[in-house]
Amino acid sequence: GHLLHKVSPQDMASAHTLQTLSPPQFEDSSLPLVVDVGCGLGVSLIGLLASAKRMTAKDMTSTATPRSPPQSALGLPTTISSLQQLSSLQWDRCNYLGGDLSPAAIRWARGLTARWELAGQCEFYHVSTETLLDYLLRSKIHASLLLLQFPTPYRLQHENDDENEINSSSVGCNLKLPFGPTDESFMANPKILRLVAQILQQSSEVTNRPSHV
Repeated sequence: GHLLHKVSPQDMASAHTLQTLSPPQFEDSSLPLVVDVGCGLGVSLIGLLASAKRMTAKDMTSTATPRSPPQSALGLPTTISSLQQLSSLQWDRCNYLGGDLSPAAIRWARGLTARWELAGQCEFYHVSTETLLDYLLRSKIHASLLLLQFPTPYRLQHENDDENEINSSSVGCNLKLPFGPTDESFMANPKILRLVAQILQQSSEVTNRPSHV
């Protein structure tokens, strides 16, 4: 996520920067790209690809099917169904890229990706939301679908609270949560949403296909 409440200053300091990021190494880089910023454990991307491959395998006469999780794993049939209504993408023929500021979450996502043999189409970066979006825009990496899910909620505020003064006496309030939608630590703040719009517009203009968020 952007400033996830479990992310330490050390996690943020060790994250990728624009200078250290490199293009994802997919087996087929021509496939449409699905991006999840603030992906956490990566279960949305991993589940989308694994479920799509499983559903495709059911339609094939070949007995060779990829190792994938049971249908109930991660609770993803509903996610697949909802996204299929949104986009005409062929989900098993997409690349998937996730980014998060938690290195522990990224290690977990990479491990599960390798275990389910999805590494050729699914990659994860230890990176902030803003840096990943900046990188996609500057590198002209085209995204067909961009997921911005579960942004950190706002903190509970009292009338005497303001954005320049933290009220440490606030009760029932996580002081690491953002003040509101304009707070830069809120993952869906205006700057992030502008970057998302620019990336999708750029992608649509180049590919002549609609992009979605």
